Amino acid sequence: MVEYGKALKKPFEDWKKFLIGVLLNIIPIVNFIVSGYGILIAKSTMRKNHALPPWKNFWELWVKGFFVSLIMLIWGIPLIILAIILIGIISVNVAQVLFGGQNPVIAIVTVLATGGPVAFLILVYALLMAYLIPVGIIRYARSNAFGDAFAVSKITKKAFTAGYFGAWLINAIITLVIMSLLSFIPIIGPIVGAYITMVISMTIFAQAVQEA
Repeated sequence: MVEYGKALKKPFEDWKKFLIGVLLNIIPIVNFIVSGYGILIAKSTMRKNHALPPWKNFWELWVKGFFVSLIMLIWGIPLIILAIILIGIISVNVAQVLFGGQNPVIAIVTVLATGGPVAFLILVYALLMAYLIPVGIIRYARSNAFGDAFAVSKITKKAFTAGYFGAWLINAIITLVIMSLLSFIPIIGPIVGAYITMVISMTIFAQAVQEA
């Protein structure tokens, strides 16, 4: 059973570690360290250790965080391709209206007819990606094997369970609430929120995938 109470408390258990995480999260590229720290949190959680791990071995954390970003990028390649196709469809029709004398109504109908299904695929794949990627990242955290993040059959077997779906949904709500509240604080609010939700998410998903 996922222990949501412990997950919600975890970011605030040690204010020194909290401050380090937020400060590192401010700096682009350097903030890969924070993603790597999330991998350590997942590992310790899967070992039933709910204490925050120490901040150390920063280069190792950076490398792990870089691989997390790479995992997300590779999963996102179909999304990028679909987005390029949709932009191409829109651009061609806009050009035909501006320079080719095409009737704007015909152009709009053409965009809706050809771009609509592509836009729908983008939406579906984006949701699917958001749902499956956490399982892939937790699998990578558990084994340190990069390829485990893309074992689709094993990932879907874990993901399409009632337990994981419930955990994913609750985590999405928690993330939305925290980010919405902290977004009112200029600049630093979203950065703090990103660190807090990372710690909570990795704790929740580590338990959910372990138990699925």
